[in-house]
Amino acid sequence: MKIRFLLLLMVAYSVPFYGQEKLSLETIIAQNKGKVILVDYWASWCKPCLKEMKKIPNIHQKYDGKDIVLVYLSIELDEKAWKKASGKIGISGDKYNLMTSKMNKTGTNKLANSAIPTYLIYNKKGELVNHNAPHPNEGNKLYLELDKYLNE
Repeated sequence: MKIRFLLLLMVAYSVPFYGQEKLSLETIIAQNKGKVILVDYWASWCKPCLKEMKKIPNIHQKYDGKDIVLVYLSIELDEKAWKKASGKIGISGDKYNLMTSKMNKTGTNKLANSAIPTYLIYNKKGELVNHNAPHPNEGNKLYLELDKYLNE
C-alpha cells in the first residue's frame, strides 16, 4: 500500500493539469506556503469519492477566511465527466479543482491502481504530514487534524 501511495505521489508531483500549464502539486504547495493544504484525490466514477464530497461545503464554511487551501485532484481521463461531476458537487469554480492531464499508459496505470478517495494534509511549511487523513464524513476527526496544523 505504501509503495502504491508513493507512486501516486511521485506522479502527482510531476503531472501537469488541464487548464493550468505546467501546474503540479509541488507548485501548488510552493504557492501556498504558510497555509495548511488538504488534498482530495477523487474521480467522477468513484461513488465513495462523491459521497465524501457531499461534506465539502461544511469544510468550506468552517474554514472560511482561515489559512487553509483545498485542492481537488481528479484522476479523471474524461474531461466532460469531470466537469459534470465538479458542477454537481459544487467545486467547479474552485481555484484548485484540477484534472490530471492525459498521461502515458504507465502514469495512468499507476494512478488507476491507487485507492481513492485519498486525503492528504500538508502543514504550513509545505511538508506532507498525513498521507491518510480522515475523510470528510469523519467530521470532527478531520477538523481536529486540520486545526492541529492551523494552530502550529
